[in-house]
Amino acid sequence: MNVLHLKLDFVKVVRVALFPLRFRKVKIMDDKLKKLQGERLKEIRKMLGLSQKKLGLWLSAKGVTNNCGEPYKEITIASWENGRRKIPEEVMKAISENVNINGHKVQASYLHGSDKYMTSSDELLQEAIRIS
Repeated sequence: MNVLHLKLDFVKVVRVALFPLRFRKVKIMDDKLKKLQGERLKEIRKMLGLSQKKLGLWLSAKGVTNNCGEPYKEITIASWENGRRKIPEEVMKAISENVNINGHKVQASYLHGSDKYMTSSDELLQEAIRIS
């Protein structure tokens, strides 16, 4: 067996051994993000005073429906809020474009989990507190 063949076999073994670890780490991060996004969706829904069923009807009125063209059902919204399923991008977009909290739109980055401030006014308020 020559050196090149040994090197190729070693690389193949290392890749096979490491892939499951990398995959698990990505899946854990994805699960944490889904849970965070779900918690934020639930927070916004409760601030609006909507039940899960009414949120589904509200989304339908904004043109966001499931694959069958029907309003999202409570069980689907519950699975988003619990982090079991990923929230569709069009749902997050509809919320960020149409929901106002204290006169300010909800930031899409907040729903995606990349920003800790729900609205731009929250960010400005925190900045003012930090400066003073």
